[in-house]
Amino acid sequence: MVWCIAFWVTAVAFLAGIGMQVSLLTISTSLKMTDCRKWTFGQIVAVTIWVPPLLEYLYEKSSKFLRTVWYVETAADDST
Repeated sequence: MVWCIAFWVTAVAFLAGIGMQVSLLTISTSLKMTDCRKWTFGQIVAVTIWVPPLLEYLYEKSSKFLRTVWYVETAADDST
């Protein structure tokens, strides 16, 4: 139970941090402080490292969710 609470507190804190970063990015682009079209080498490396695990995680969670929904629908159809 403690781990579950710690997980959700940490997840909310990280999401709040991401929200703050996005708001700072929108401010800097609206003030023309940064150029969104010029990517540095470090940004490209970061994207190539982080995108595959994120996509794998999303695929795993969505397939688990869809299997659960499909199982519930199939079980409901079988009971009638």
